[in-house]
This record gives sequence, structure tokens and C-alpha cells, in this order.
Amino acid sequence: MHEALVTTAALVVAVGVVFGVVAITTGRIIPGPESGRAKVLRPRVWGYGTLVFAVGIGMFIFLGPLQGPTGGYSRYALVGLVLSSLGLYVQRLAAKPGRTDATKTSS
Repeated sequence: MHEALVTTAALVVAVGVVFGVVAITTGRIIPGPESGRAKVLRPRVWGYGTLVFAVGIGMFIFLGPLQGPTGGYSRYALVGLVLSSLGLYVQRLAAKPGRTDATKTSS
């Protein structure tokens, strides 16, 4: 059972990293429900958020619950939890419009 959990966790983290890298490099996000996808105005920012989230959740899972009850890596697991929260925040920022250049004048 433990090996199946580790494999599933690694697969989920790897898919998150791939989605993040694809969004950063191409500026496109995966197809999905239009209600959620339409909210993403800046796909590259969403990709950075996804990448940070995937790294953070990977740190949390592999250095926390799947490491065992010893708690030797609990600090790093907590950092992973904070990173995953930061990644979700960056993804949320991707749903807001970017800054506009104040020096441009409309013609």
C-alpha cells in the first residue's frame, strides 16, 4: 500500500510540474471547464504558481507524512506547506489583470 501511495504522489507532483512548465513556456493552460479556465488572464503567472505549488506539495508529502512519524524533516515539510500555499496565491493572482503602463497615453 505504501508503494502505491508514493507512486501516486510522485505522479501527481510530476503532472503539476509538467503543467506549470507548459504554461510558462507556451503561455497556454490545459483545457478544462471554461468557467475556471476563463478566469485565468495570465497563463504564465498561473504556470509559475502551479510550479511553486507542485514543488511545495512534493516537499510536504515526501518529507512529511510519507517520511514517517520520526518528525526529523518536519521543518522542511512545513516549508513545503508554505510553498504550496504561496503557489496557490500566485495562481489566484493569475486571475487578476496585470499592471498597465501608466506612461502610455491613449490615442
